[in-house]
This record gives sequence, structure tokens and C-alpha cells, in this order.
Amino acid sequence: MAAETTIVGPAQRQTDVTFRRDANGRIYYVVSDAHSGQEIVQVPAKAVRDVSQGIEEFLKQEESKATATSR
Repeated sequence: MAAETTIVGPAQRQTDVTFRRDANGRIYYVVSDAHSGQEIVQVPAKAVRDVSQGIEEFLKQEESKATATSR
């Protein structure tokens, strides 16, 4: 008798992202589980901006490479 194999993909957690201010007025993002409301992680706004800027710089570099190779 042959054994059946079932492939199970990673569970995808539904999340909510909100922002809050701490007592010093600094803004941070809170990622929470959408079903339970349990907080998963807090991310400082500066970290989000840094990631965004890094992505923008990467895309500009990739665009420059694509333009250079198409000439």
C-alpha cells in the first residue's frame, strides 16, 4: 500500500498594523494578530522609514543597471 504525502504550506497569519505614540510623543507601529489582537511586534517609525529608503535606493540601482544594459 502506498503512503500518501500531503504538502502543507506555511500558515499565513492575518495581521493588523496600527500606530501609537508613546509618552514622549514618538510614533511607533504595532503589528498585531488580526484574530486574537495579540501584539506581535513594535517597530519604531524611523526603522520603517529606513527600510523604505533602502528599498527606494535598491530600485534606483536596479533601474540604472537595466538602463545601462539596454543601451
